[in-house]
Amino acid sequence: MLESAVSPPTMLVVDDDAVFAGRLVRGLEKRGCHAEAVGGVEEARCTLLASPALFARVLLDLRMQDGTG
Repeated sequence: MLESAVSPPTMLVVDDDAVFAGRLVRGLEKRGCHAEAVGGVEEARCTLLASPALFARVLLDLRMQDGTG
């Protein structure tokens, strides 16, 4: 019987607080997810446009200096 290799979901963390975003990324990775952090709305937009199929979920800070989640 062959087991299918299912890769864990990749999460994009969008938060202008780099320390908090880093903690979220580490926590997600401990739970088996791949995670990447960006520091704002514009950076998230560029990241998602460059690789739209890469991210299964996006975690957004609702209050950021360059826009809202």
